[in-house]
Amino acid sequence: MGRRSHPYIVRHISHTPRARPLLSERYPGPCVDRSLLVAVILMMNNVGSTLLYLFALSANRVR
Repeated sequence: MGRRSHPYIVRHISHTPRARPLLSERYPGPCVDRSLLVAVILMMNNVGSTLLYLFALSANRVR
């Protein structure tokens, strides 16, 4: 059982690093990628809070 599951784990680990260079090719640098991710997350949080605020206002108006 252990010997059969071991090669699968090795294949899974070997496949993961190949996906990382694709992300680095799209963006010029890791610092820019991190800043973009943080900016997107902040924008999503702001949009979500505004949508919840508008939804609460609409719910209060209906009542």
